[in-house]
Amino acid sequence: MNTPWPPKKIPNSLAAFTPYKGGWIRRYNGKPHHVCGRTTPIDQVENCWIILKKKLDADGSGPPAPAISVTLKELASDYVVWLERRVKKGKPNPLATRTFLDYVKAMDRLVKTWGSDRDMLTLGPADFDRLARKYDKGSPGSLTRAVAEVHAFFQWAKGAHLIPEVPDFGNDFVKPAVTLQRDQRITFIKSFTPEEIQKLWKAATGEEKLFIALGINCAFDNSDISELTYEVVDLENGIIDYRRRKVGKVRRIIPLHPRTLRLLKAYRTHPFADEQYKNHVFLRGDGRPLVHIQPSRKDPSRLAKSDELAMKFTRLLSRAGIRGKIINKWNKVTQKTSTTYPKGDGRGFRSFRTTFPNFAPQGYLGEIELVMGHAKGTVLKDNYLEDVALDRVAELIQAVWTRAFTKQKPQGEVSLKRFAAFAA
Repeated sequence: MNTPWPPKKIPNSLAAFTPYKGGWIRRYNGKPHHVCGRTTPIDQVENCWIILKKKLDADGSGPPAPAISVTLKELASDYVVWLERRVKKGKPNPLATRTFLDYVKAMDRLVKTWGSDRDMLTLGPADFDRLARKYDKGSPGSLTRAVAEVHAFFQWAKGAHLIPEVPDFGNDFVKPAVTLQRDQRITFIKSFTPEEIQKLWKAATGEEKLFIALGINCAFDNSDISELTYEVVDLENGIIDYRRRKVGKVRRIIPLHPRTLRLLKAYRTHPFADEQYKNHVFLRGDGRPLVHIQPSRKDPSRLAKSDELAMKFTRLLSRAGIRGKIINKWNKVTQKTSTTYPKGDGRGFRSFRTTFPNFAPQGYLGEIELVMGHAKGTVLKDNYLEDVALDRVAELIQAVWTRAFTKQKPQGEVSLKRFAAFAA
């Protein structure tokens, strides 16, 4: 029978020792030292350290490096498997597909920078300085995300006892000042104007109109649309309610504008390809979610994100005249049509998450947080959300919708009467 590793119970006498993939490590004189292997009986670890310490004090040397090294390839592979489980099973806590792909890209960048056989037990500041230079041409925000993603990777490895400690990131691989990130973000135009929304609406198909309505009404992004299920949609009371039905700390309470509600009631979902997608509101024609992970076409051994909503919205932006025209050319060599998409200005469907708060009137910060999912769970929000709070959220939705569709004929107002039954 295999002994579980790391040991479930570690005596207080071994508090200074750290179990890792190759055995036991202890810091001494500012450096970690391999004490003994994982097969060493736990009551002999202290004796192994006494022998090693005498040798270190005598001549400053120590035993050779542990026989079991931890390579980047091993560690990154285990990490991606763990992340994928979070996406598919929601355990130990849920992870969005978009975030999963960001972490995978971060692992790819580490492999390109350090090599897949790099020993993780010997990393130092020089390695992270080299990694930081990869982001010299990027924005402050890209380096900030990279530092957070890499730090999360090493924290996971330490928690899984695959490495004894998080390595020193050095002086360069650190998050830039918040002011630099803010100044850079200010230069970008992320929202849509009411005039652009009118053009999008006019050029949209029925399904695309529903996407736009949910973007304006609910501040939804691509993943929100793709993962929306009928379990959180209350068509009778006209509310999308994550508070009662979604496991997790994020609370989203979103009254639906009459136009959004009519479009949702009229929408017919595609047949699902797998039982796990049976409650999804939106599916591709092949029965899979609009946003999902699949093997890359160029390299099937690698994972890539397929986002049909992003492609549909890119084509809509071109039809609406907000982007240049899409060019289709027949390739005589490949006997296929090649499509060239015009370069955009960085805006896509996710820009509705910026449009929503920009269109909101002043004085509704708490309600904006509820709609956008920024409000964390509290006793008040979980159990004592009264009608008056819902009424203010409804007023916010009405104000945002009116601002977005200033030139349209009135499409009705968000009803406040329905929420008495909802909150009861």
